[in-house]
Amino acid sequence: VPETVEIRFVNAPPFGIGGKDIILDVLRQLKRNTVAFERAVEYTGPGLKYMSCDARFACANMATEFGGIAGVFEADEITAAYIAKRKSPEYKKHSLYFKADEDAQYAESHVIDLSQVDSLVALYPSPDNVVHVDEAKMDLDGCFIGACTTAEEDLILAGLVLEAGFKKGLVPVKNGNRRVTPGSVPILAKLRRLGLVDVYERAGFQIGAPGCSYCLGIAADVAGDGEVWLSSQNRNFKNRMGPGSIANLASAATVAASSFNMRVTNPRELLDMIDRERFNRMLDIWMDKAEEIVISEPNPVLEETRGETIAARDTSAVAESSDDAAQPVDKTNMITGKVQRFGDNVDTDAIIPAQFMPGVSDEDLGTHAFQYYRPEFREK
Repeated sequence: VPETVEIRFVNAPPFGIGGKDIILDVLRQLKRNTVAFERAVEYTGPGLKYMSCDARFACANMATEFGGIAGVFEADEITAAYIAKRKSPEYKKHSLYFKADEDAQYAESHVIDLSQVDSLVALYPSPDNVVHVDEAKMDLDGCFIGACTTAEEDLILAGLVLEAGFKKGLVPVKNGNRRVTPGSVPILAKLRRLGLVDVYERAGFQIGAPGCSYCLGIAADVAGDGEVWLSSQNRNFKNRMGPGSIANLASAATVAASSFNMRVTNPRELLDMIDRERFNRMLDIWMDKAEEIVISEPNPVLEETRGETIAARDTSAVAESSDDAAQPVDKTNMITGKVQRFGDNVDTDAIIPAQFMPGVSDEDLGTHAFQYYRPEFREK
């Protein structure tokens, strides 16, 4: 079990500031592979009541970019409301809710004031190279809204930002690539029912089939060599959106606002034009409050056939077998080979570049190992 670092959220974020801007602010303040490195990240605090499940998904997902092994949120009434809307009775009736003890000890604890979070941009080539949106002055070749850190809430808000832009008299410039890729068919269907697919298309966005799209730089969705993109995806490492591409990260709202002139733009003026009650009605799911949840005490079953639990497990035999370590080791079945040494914190994009995933076979994947990071790896 890894150590756990607590990220404690306090206060309420400004309207239009969601999970992507919040996790970018965490990365701005605490950086990658520092307090979260090889630890679990637990998000807690009174600020959680202002975060929808969609906002939480983005933060939990990008615990990886933060350097953590896992990212989890305290379950609460907002979690229960989300689950209550699921169609399957299995999810509705068999959910268990867990919460850290009041005296839980963390390896470290850090407080993030959500009221101070604003629209941010993570500049190429690292998710923690974060600046305020007004500091990221750059022209863009492409705008991408999608991937797993862009949930239903973000797609709706970005659509309303585009709608507000039209009301303001903005006209999308003709140059540049624009793509929006919802995460699932039901989300795409909801955007269509709300009339937001038409808004996206009017703004020059192509509607992609649900999937990873430009976030992995695969198939037809590949950014060109030297192209500068603003994307609501989760990571902007070298070659992430395609060989030689330059990816910068932001919220879906910021990407939408920037798409009119294909230049990084602060979305605040357009966000303030949005009818908040209408936005909440469109979200629907997040406004309902479920019944009070019951916190369970974990006591996981180790072997279902025996019904053994951790609390009841007899560990005396482990101590008795400690002398086994002194016995000689049989080396006849050991595998030997060469080792290549790499630096610290080599990320998965360096091991297998995203555009070559998932590959057609293990052998195929092997031909692309460290292709950009250390091309000579495969010949050694």
